[in-house]
Amino acid sequence: MRRWLSTTPVMIWYRRRPPLTRSYLRTLLVLSPFILWVFTSDGWDGLLGYIAFLIIISLASMVWRTPQLLRNPMLIFQYGRGRDALLERRYEDTYSVATQIIERHPNYIGGYWLRASALLGLRDYDAMEQDVLKMIDLKPQNYFAFELRASMYTKRGDYDRAIHELEHTRSLKSKRTDYYLGYVHMQAGNYDLAEQFYGKAEQERYKGIAALYNDRAVLYIKMERFNDAARDYQHALRLDEHMGHALNGMGYLHLVREDATTALEWFQRAEAAADNDRNRADALARQAIACYALGQTSTAAERWRAAESLNPDYADTATHDVHLGDFPVYHELVPQIMALVHGETVTTSENG
Repeated sequence: MRRWLSTTPVMIWYRRRPPLTRSYLRTLLVLSPFILWVFTSDGWDGLLGYIAFLIIISLASMVWRTPQLLRNPMLIFQYGRGRDALLERRYEDTYSVATQIIERHPNYIGGYWLRASALLGLRDYDAMEQDVLKMIDLKPQNYFAFELRASMYTKRGDYDRAIHELEHTRSLKSKRTDYYLGYVHMQAGNYDLAEQFYGKAEQERYKGIAALYNDRAVLYIKMERFNDAARDYQHALRLDEHMGHALNGMGYLHLVREDATTALEWFQRAEAAADNDRNRADALARQAIACYALGQTSTAAERWRAAESLNPDYADTATHDVHLGDFPVYHELVPQIMALVHGETVTTSENG
């Protein structure tokens, strides 16, 4: 009976449909009693009933195509908790949550992506590589694994291998290849190539995404094209008015122009927009730099200590480029603030 059904014209037609279409068709079959009720019940307004039907069928189809979520509803909560920790750069917490997910769901690729991302932040590259290999083993066509490995090579300064990994993602139909290539070339010092790839990413996919304009603004700062940087930061803020990186970037541009007062105002806006302690620490550290540039040394020390209390990494000079960015003004002023905060005598008087 099953063999006969599989050779009927309907089944042959069904098997030739794209996976997404097949998913919707299966969902329609399961929901057919509900559909009949929607269109025969006097209690439903026709238009509202149809809209509700479309929403329900879309959600049901999504769950059908992700059976792990259907079988393990707690996985949604766990993964969301880990993702939130990752966005807040709480890498140890992310690692812990991801490990719990992997122990309970060893074939769920999202757990390995989450843990590999945490290990990237913790700079444990050997362990990260193992999780990346597991991702590729579970799903060889998963371009997220190769993007992660490219990020690892970029952090190590192995830009050629990073570029090779990203070019491979293009063959896997990734829509983000040009954006990531722009970043790698910027880190490698190939500024003209970076600008070209960012431009391609803008035209192809990223025109409405604030992160592109923020990252390209950093590139323009490195190229000392400060007006272009200001334009891109402003564009990023039109798309996301609370984007801390762009608010801090605008502050840096004013520091470069020796307008520390306006820079401080931008850094204060970044603090107000911060949604976690790490981002708040970033803004406070920059406020300390602006205050120091204004000669307000006691305020500078106070705000730097506040940044260290929220993010102890600020007490370690080796991590300043990671959190503040590799910018000359910061290189000049941060060592002086560190000397001030950690005990050396400073004779500069307080201004205003």
